[in-house]
Amino acid sequence: MVLLTLICFPDAASAQRSPHTVHLAPSVQAKSSPDQQWYPRSLSTQIGTIETFDADQLSIQLEGQSVPTRFASQRVLEITLAQVPADQQAAITSFNQGDYGTALPALIRCISEHDASSRPPVWRQQWLSMLAAQAAMRSGRGDICLELVRQLDARPLPAMMLGLLPIDWTGEFGANDAFIEIAVRHASSESLAVKLVAASWLLRSPKYQSAAESALKRLSALTDRKWIAMLAAQLIWRTKTPPEIVASY
Repeated sequence: MVLLTLICFPDAASAQRSPHTVHLAPSVQAKSSPDQQWYPRSLSTQIGTIETFDADQLSIQLEGQSVPTRFASQRVLEITLAQVPADQQAAITSFNQGDYGTALPALIRCISEHDASSRPPVWRQQWLSMLAAQAAMRSGRGDICLELVRQLDARPLPAMMLGLLPIDWTGEFGANDAFIEIAVRHASSESLAVKLVAASWLLRSPKYQSAAESALKRLSALTDRKWIAMLAAQLIWRTKTPPEIVASY
């Protein structure tokens, strides 16, 4: 499941309380009777101030509590801000309106034009950078897109961020000769995230489809990069015919 997490705005009362609202998936350890497992479980919402958010956990100081509460990083689906800085809001608005050529440099400026003391927290920089990678792909700037992915992959990322990787799920970008050429150049990257994205761009190319499928099979077998492996497996599944899918169950 790929999550494209966007910003929304709580009401004025929320803005006066805490800066962050976090939406969480149900805990995988939550116990229920076999009969109840068929029914969907609701998401949970936590309001407070995020202290850290990395590949392992989110630590948030909840309203009315004196010590931070921690949640598994993989449960985080969305984070909304009570107040979004003006430069970030302008960049996000351009992205949401489909003006990716404007959004790309604006998103990068949100991080690069601030000194270290005034930059967004690391997790927010990762989110803005991943959105910039999406904007780069959608505006035809494949090299910039993969360079952003390479830089982001230098440290472990939360699942929410990996859900924004500029993977070509529909084949729209893989039909572009320029994207195919760029993907071929980056297919041997040391970054596993770049390999994944590049393979997705090549997956529907008659010339490179076989190589892309082989790359995805290798990625799907990874044991130390669970989310990369899962995304690769999903891409492989999308290439199967209905009879092949039925046979796999």
